[in-house]
Amino acid sequence: MRRLAMDLLARREYGRVELQRKLQRRGVQDTALLVRVLDALEQDGLLDQQRFLEMYIRARVNAGFGPLRIAAELMQKGVPRGEVDVSLQVFSAEWRSAIVQARNKKFGSSCVSGRDELARQFRFLAYRGFPSDLIQQILFSSAD
Repeated sequence: MRRLAMDLLARREYGRVELQRKLQRRGVQDTALLVRVLDALEQDGLLDQQRFLEMYIRARVNAGFGPLRIAAELMQKGVPRGEVDVSLQVFSAEWRSAIVQARNKKFGSSCVSGRDELARQFRFLAYRGFPSDLIQQILFSSAD
């Protein structure tokens, strides 16, 4: 089982709960053994929750997603809300540039013209996981 876990970790980073779920789906039934293997992987530095969070958040920010969406995805992967909030806080200075980049990639950098276009862009950015106050700041500053 350790070999299987190491093979999975060689492909990408996993959070502890996500890796545990994946191993259980692959047929590992002995929970005590699974916990011992995961503990050993953490002690060896092969399984690192903080490294997973940083890499995951960085990848999602670069893909144009906001903090609300990223937080929901991480909680689905079994990361506790407190860890998610702390990790997202590290990236707080980057949300403004991320939302501008996501908007410009989809709609171009021209000013927003018309209520329908404003609503369309707002919906897109909200779906991407950006908070409404930040969306309003960006859209209304580009509408001027």
